[in-house]
Amino acid sequence: MLTTSRLLFLLALVLAVLGVRVPVAEAQQILAMVNGSPITTYDVAQRQKLLQVIGEKPPGAKETLEELIDQHLKVSAANRAGMQMDDEDVDKLFASVASRSGRTPEQLAALLGQQGVNAQTFKNKLRADNVWQQYVRQRAPAINVRDSDVIAALNRNGPVELVATEYKLYPIIFVVPRSSN
Repeated sequence: MLTTSRLLFLLALVLAVLGVRVPVAEAQQILAMVNGSPITTYDVAQRQKLLQVIGEKPPGAKETLEELIDQHLKVSAANRAGMQMDDEDVDKLFASVASRSGRTPEQLAALLGQQGVNAQTFKNKLRADNVWQQYVRQRAPAINVRDSDVIAALNRNGPVELVATEYKLYPIIFVVPRSSN
């Protein structure tokens, strides 16, 4: 009677002899490490597909990699400043995008999947964009300058002497024979 280990060995041997191929997952090569976070060939390919799906002309692999590196750096800076976005908030943002396009989140995820884009790729982009916007708003708050503020600043500097310069323009006509260059 065959034991389980012998049976598995024989099965593996038969499969090897018959040349049965077992599908292997596509290899992912790490292209860059940003603050301990890898960016792989899969990430670059997904971003290019995503940009194509949302209607933008996808940049080349090098430009896409640079964009992903910038995105990771921006998210890291925002995280250091204490700005993060929960998965629940990202899901709400994803649902908002889906509803604006007349779909449910599940339909949007399925549509992305049909185009070869993992929905998580889009969610990661949404998260990064949103966190960066929060960071920029905190670092550089909006400045509202009213007309009265401008007038008050001008009045503080005292009266301004306006000087007008008048020019007279006269036409100058050059007569050139037709045969000249």
